[in-house]
Amino acid sequence: MSKNPINQSGAKAEEKFENCLREHNFTYKKHPIPPQKANGSKSKLKIDFIVDLADGNRMLIEISNQNEQGTANEKLPHKFAKYVRIYEEDIYLVRGKKPLPKEVKISLNDACRIYSMDYKKPIRYFDVTMEEMLDILKGNNPVNNSLRDFFG
Repeated sequence: MSKNPINQSGAKAEEKFENCLREHNFTYKKHPIPPQKANGSKSKLKIDFIVDLADGNRMLIEISNQNEQGTANEKLPHKFAKYVRIYEEDIYLVRGKKPLPKEVKISLNDACRIYSMDYKKPIRYFDVTMEEMLDILKGNNPVNNSLRDFFG
């Protein structure tokens, strides 16, 4: 494990989330190998989790666990864009207790608009805490894109 406290926090959050997935008997892949693109290229960037749902769908989940302001939040729109180009699906961004900064949300919303046009289907991000993500996976009311935080 890295000696960087931020990386250690992220690794601990991934471990905690994985333990919850196991506890609730979810089928998942951790850091799966990304699919190969039509041009034969593969990304080295691996999303944290892909969770299989009972209805045959899946959820792509990235754990950031950022509890302070900093560059990790600023990198999220770029990471989100890479994941969308790889998977062409919605991405759940699991954060720490602190809401994402307004500028980060603006960039994420801009990326969603662009990729929704590119892929001719809605592409969304969901900004959730770990507790909210677990509630969603358990079938409780899904959380909409955090526009309530954006305007709040």
